[in-house]
Amino acid sequence: MLLSRSVTYESVDDIIGSNNLFGLITQQGAWGETWKQVASTVGPNAVDFLERRVRYTALYSVLLLAIALSLSSTLRPAPESGRKTPAERVLLILCVAGWFWLARMLVVTWAATDNLTELVARRSVLGIPGEWFLVAIPAVLGVSVAQLVRAASDPKWWPAAIATAIAALPIGWALLMAGLEPRVEKYGHVFSGAQFLLGADRGTFLSDAQLLVRWAAVQSSAVVVTFAGAWIADAVLVARRGRLTVRPRAGGAAS
Repeated sequence: MLLSRSVTYESVDDIIGSNNLFGLITQQGAWGETWKQVASTVGPNAVDFLERRVRYTALYSVLLLAIALSLSSTLRPAPESGRKTPAERVLLILCVAGWFWLARMLVVTWAATDNLTELVARRSVLGIPGEWFLVAIPAVLGVSVAQLVRAASDPKWWPAAIATAIAALPIGWALLMAGLEPRVEKYGHVFSGAQFLLGADRGTFLSDAQLLVRWAAVQSSAVVVTFAGAWIADAVLVARRGRLTVRPRAGGAAS
């Protein structure tokens, strides 16, 4: 909702892809005759409304899920939740893997625009597609934030937390370089994916050192913002634990 109110739908479609599902269903019969009739009945506006939000969810959820998984091992669970059983952990892994696979299909394989996919590295490193290196970046951010959250509750962890955040900068840069296409040709300009994301425009060339400094600012800002939210969430959980451990007895005293 916030994104749609801050930029035009044309700009949103440049990132998540233009709506093409209605045409695929009604004109090409991609989902069969039954869904063709259903889509024709509800109309293009309803289909476009759903498609745009599904595409956005697929793209944005990858970032959120990667960060959340990194934080989940550090943020303290509510007392009543207990520890996960091995079966619950396996189920969690299967659900996460399935979600990542489906999100990748929507964002990359079924992309309705090349504005995003053309920036992803076409070559694979060690047989790993470029998009997975980009997915690893928010996971690295989550590890940094997790250490900072731990340090906020126990000061002896601050040296390790600061060292982790500093070490994460070159790791994040290396993942960015492995995940982005080094050479993109478009509208008469030749640029790299990093130049496009971190530079002023396609025609302004920045050195690797300048791009690294800009990326360090972006990653550090992301860590600070995410840490603020995670620290608040952790404080809420700690307060909740305190309330649950202090229960009134029958005579009104607290245990």
